[in-house]
Amino acid sequence: MSLIVDRHVRSAPDARRTFLDNDWQLVVIDDFLHPDRAAEIAADAARRTDYFVEYGLMPNDEEGWAETRGRHVDHREYEAAPRAQRYYRFSTTRTWSYRDGQRRLDETCPFTVDEMKALLDFVRSATGYSLGKIRCMIRRFDRGDFIGAHHQNRLERVLTAHLPLTSGDDGLVLELYGHDGRTLPVPLTFNSFSFFDLRARWREAVPERTSDTPVHMIHFWCYA
Repeated sequence: MSLIVDRHVRSAPDARRTFLDNDWQLVVIDDFLHPDRAAEIAADAARRTDYFVEYGLMPNDEEGWAETRGRHVDHREYEAAPRAQRYYRFSTTRTWSYRDGQRRLDETCPFTVDEMKALLDFVRSATGYSLGKIRCMIRRFDRGDFIGAHHQNRLERVLTAHLPLTSGDDGLVLELYGHDGRTLPVPLTFNSFSFFDLRARWREAVPERTSDTPVHMIHFWCYA
């Protein structure tokens, strides 16, 4: 897989300096994949039929609020709940994982084994972290879809990353909320790769989708 980065972050060492030097521990790399490969993966995401909808309501106990993980519910319960109680709705595929030495991936994965290895190696080099596994899934957001403010620092996750697959100005925005009250909007533009440490000082959200045009992105988790 060819990884192409913008003029600001030309290599994994440069990305590592950027990662370590900003207090959000956030790096955004434009034009990450080779254009032909990015277009191929985007076309695959748009024509897939294996998405299923995730519905969630607000947590209903102290443990749930501490982990901001919401309550998975079915479509009927979600639609019956007051709007203020709705916590997320989006479509997703299954997940695919890669560990060192793995030789095969399910054929439905958007990446090859070599590409997943390259992604894991790049994030290791760009952060200096010792990471043992990378996992990905494709997510689709239609009109009305959103994800409420939450954090993902659980289940041994260390980093998260996003690779948007929708061209043009009709993409998504990731909102980061600092524990110090700051908010940082991160536009998720086509073929940009944004990654950050889940143990940093904020939560994240995806605002409600108001366009009829669906958008797709690949969501990654990296584990120690």
